[in-house]
Amino acid sequence: MVEPPAAPADGVGARLQSGRERLGLTVVQAAERLRLEPQAVLAMEAGRFDALGPSVYARGHLRRYAGLLGENAAELEALYVRRPGALEAPEITRSTLQQPLLSARRAPRKLGLWPIVLIAVLLLVAALAWWIFSAPAPVGVTTETIPLSDATGTP
Repeated sequence: MVEPPAAPADGVGARLQSGRERLGLTVVQAAERLRLEPQAVLAMEAGRFDALGPSVYARGHLRRYAGLLGENAAELEALYVRRPGALEAPEITRSTLQQPLLSARRAPRKLGLWPIVLIAVLLLVAALAWWIFSAPAPVGVTTETIPLSDATGTP
């Protein structure tokens, strides 16, 4: 595997690379433990965080890599932000949109009690129908069929 080009000695990438080497890990081993491609590990060690995608992903990978190496994630993230060419993080705490758009979101619908009541009524109707149709015939009432010839009086 090709090693990354030398990063500044005090940069994020240099600290990551020296931490990995201190633990005796290869790039491939570090990538496997981080569940990343080896190219992503090499990019971080070379300080090419733009290769990892948006800043939020780069920071996440950086924190995970710092945790793997036993480095202080906050210090490395501070170095990441101060590196040359770093873009400012977008302001996400304040929205430029006005309140009406935010209030247009629907609140989740609550079902309430009506499904439980509906199920209870259906169970009651089913129990009543079962009781009516499975009741025994009254005493003295026969359910035998009488031949038609006997009923008319002709033999």
